[in-house]
Amino acid sequence: MTPSPPSGYSLDQAPPQSQNQPTPTPPSGYTLDPSGIGPQFPKAAPGTSPTGLPDITNEQMLRYLPAVGATAATLLQPELAPVTGGWLAGTLAGGAAAAIGGAAGQATKEGIQYASKDPNAPQSFGQAAGDVAKEGLAQGAMEVGGRAVAWPIEKIASKFLSPTALYGRELKASTALDPKVADRQIATGLREEIPISQEGYAQLGDRVDDISSQMESMVKNSPQAQIALVNPEDIANRIDSLTSNSPWSKQALNADDIATLKSAKLQYLQKHGAVFDQSGNMISPPNLMTPTETLEEKEATYQVNRQKYQAAQRGGATVGAAQDAGEKALARGGKEELIALYPELEALGQRDGSLIDLENSMRQFIGRERNRTSSGLKNAVILGGGSLAGMAAGSPEAGLGAGLMGVALNSLDDPAVKSALAIALARAGRNPFIGAGAKYLKPSVTVPLAIRWGREIAGGQQPQPQPPGGGQ
Repeated sequence: MTPSPPSGYSLDQAPPQSQNQPTPTPPSGYTLDPSGIGPQFPKAAPGTSPTGLPDITNEQMLRYLPAVGATAATLLQPELAPVTGGWLAGTLAGGAAAAIGGAAGQATKEGIQYASKDPNAPQSFGQAAGDVAKEGLAQGAMEVGGRAVAWPIEKIASKFLSPTALYGRELKASTALDPKVADRQIATGLREEIPISQEGYAQLGDRVDDISSQMESMVKNSPQAQIALVNPEDIANRIDSLTSNSPWSKQALNADDIATLKSAKLQYLQKHGAVFDQSGNMISPPNLMTPTETLEEKEATYQVNRQKYQAAQRGGATVGAAQDAGEKALARGGKEELIALYPELEALGQRDGSLIDLENSMRQFIGRERNRTSSGLKNAVILGGGSLAGMAAGSPEAGLGAGLMGVALNSLDDPAVKSALAIALARAGRNPFIGAGAKYLKPSVTVPLAIRWGREIAGGQQPQPQPPGGGQ
């Protein structure tokens, strides 16, 4: 016998709920999903998403088109300031690009509104043209204003955070140098990562020796290494430029230095077999040198020149400036003659020459620093003074803290620390990703963008015009 279902039930229908059982209600803010699968998210207030964030409707997305157009135009605009030679020209060009881009974005926005029959679309051609012109002027004004705000920021950054400026302030290349030569020395120091210090000078010498070793390997392995090809007279002629058209010849009292340079040339030619009469006329030319002999002479000249300088730093005999210049001119002449025979040495020769040029300014720096109080003594005085002052005031801990702060600040004023910072900044700038990013992160770009998008984001939080009927 088939059992009968309980009263009020059927086989294809769930039993009705008891009238005494309460009907479950969803949590506050939720409604039952009509599909029966689960609850809906809370209903949001008008103009916001369920999370409370602004609801990006099509109309709100359209309002950003002028800012998008102005941003794209200014980022893609060619940089005119270096070409025209003025900040004002670059700023006006940026403002014009922003105005054109903003106007184009506004026109695009109005076209979309018109095509979609948006009730917020302009009602006439005159209104549309006026809105386009108004938005273009606003975007251009924000660009110009932003760049004006950014200008002092970039000036300060270029003075204190530019690798070239940082390194150059510490190197202090001689004012007698051609500014282009001084700039090349700074570029060499940053590229080779040579800190401005006694240790940096030693590192520079090691770098020159390493390049000489590479050149030596290339020369000695060549088939013509032992063939007499280099004329010492061609090398000695490098001194003539020093005695005829250089600061050595143009100075007020030049007789002693010119005599030193001429004597250096005479000694060099006699060393290589040249014979002169009593009047100083050459009656027998010097013997030719092989490339190997020329290279060895060049390397030995630099090494001995550096040893003379180091001996003078320890209290030995001073090296005459004219003699030093003559020796380096002869060594440089030997290198140039080798490059004429071996073009593959040119890159190494240029690097070698740039390092030796930097060496001259590094020697001047070391001479200046030798006359300054050492940083170790300074730190001891600062730390001791701060501690004594704290003890006198009854707070030795505060005095010690002040002394340590003074030591830290004094260390930041050290040329080695500043030049190391410059080298680190230059290294970061050479990174392809950081370098590309820096182009778009400079204040003249970021400040106008912040003003432009700050305006748009702030405006997007305001209630937007609704079509008739509230958009319901």
